[in-house]
Amino acid sequence: MGWEESLEEQKLLLNLLRVDGIGPARLRALINRFHQPSAILGGSVAELSKLAGITPETASAILECGSSRFGSEQIEKLGSESAVLLTPWHREYPELLRRLADAPVCLFMKGKTDWKTAFSLAIVGTRRPSEYGR
Repeated sequence: MGWEESLEEQKLLLNLLRVDGIGPARLRALINRFHQPSAILGGSVAELSKLAGITPETASAILECGSSRFGSEQIEKLGSESAVLLTPWHREYPELLRRLADAPVCLFMKGKTDWKTAFSLAIVGTRRPSEYGR
């Protein structure tokens, strides 16, 4: 099992996405540099600040996000709903989505599917809608 299937790593990934200034593109850059969420949190402000767009303030917030309960709460909620979190690094992430330059960083999936042969329905949205999106 790789990091992408570890519940602890998934919790950290969700916490990272809650940091102001960290969106899908920066999260991908962080994963490319550090290889997994726990390694990102093991970095230093100086190391994190070397990445484009990450200020020392954002780097500090990244290092502090590991103690947030948000990721744990979300994973617990997924478990109670018999749902799972898929990321582009997970082996079951849909290949057609993975090919997109701006593929979703998190898919919350309930049920089982064969991505290659079955038609699927997805409901896509944001967890933080703008005023316009509400």
